[in-house]
Amino acid sequence: MAREAGIYEVLWCPEKIGIERASDMIPYLEKGVEALKSDPERFKEFNPENGWGSYEGLLWFAIDTLVTCMGYPNASVSAHR
Repeated sequence: MAREAGIYEVLWCPEKIGIERASDMIPYLEKGVEALKSDPERFKEFNPENGWGSYEGLLWFAIDTLVTCMGYPNASVSAHR
């Protein structure tokens, strides 16, 4: 679902696409959130049967991350997997 919205690497592998600062994430997250909001039914098709990783959860996480990045644009970014 996140890959379909164009934000998988942004959220979980930012170093692979050259993201170093929160401000680098903002344009990707804005587009991803817009994509998620514009066609919920398309993205809900990716909801797993076990309930882990829902559309609503990804949308909330993407919006929360975007708001945080906007509030702290100079913060360093790293992902822990």
